[in-house]
Amino acid sequence: CVAGSNVSIGYFSQHAMDILRPEQTVQEVIQNAMPTSGLGVIRNLCGAFLFRGDAVEKRVANLSGGEKSRVVIATLLARPLNLLVLDEPTAAMDAQAEATIFEHFSAMSSQRIVILISHRFSTVRMAEQIVVIQDGRIIEHGNHAQLLAQAGHYAHLFALQAKGYL
Repeated sequence: CVAGSNVSIGYFSQHAMDILRPEQTVQEVIQNAMPTSGLGVIRNLCGAFLFRGDAVEKRVANLSGGEKSRVVIATLLARPLNLLVLDEPTAAMDAQAEATIFEHFSAMSSQRIVILISHRFSTVRMAEQIVVIQDGRIIEHGNHAQLLAQAGHYAHLFALQAKGYL
């Protein structure tokens, strides 16, 4: 999808996983997203998204929801997109996979604008700018520390989520 002058958009939603072809392997999906790249580059991207060794040969049909999410996100990062809209990208991932993916994600998305939609504070707290929307209106914005210091809606919701872990 192209919008405006020199803007290439990539979009992730839970439905994005439906476009994966079940007969393809993880490596084939990534290779299709970056056809001019060598095998080493493709395997490195697979590894960054936790597909190492024989795991790159797993067929999409045999992947869990979280694994499919990782494949779709990797393909978005493999393409020359400068605007990514990610709607609940880690909803199907376990906490360890999410943490590992975001370690690599930050470095791979540094030259892009990323709009990340999430209800998980573990996901949004690393954002440079967080926008809190309620009833279709922006009610707060800032980074994680600023929003906690404001002691508003974000801080309240963060405390509720954190309480579940204590």
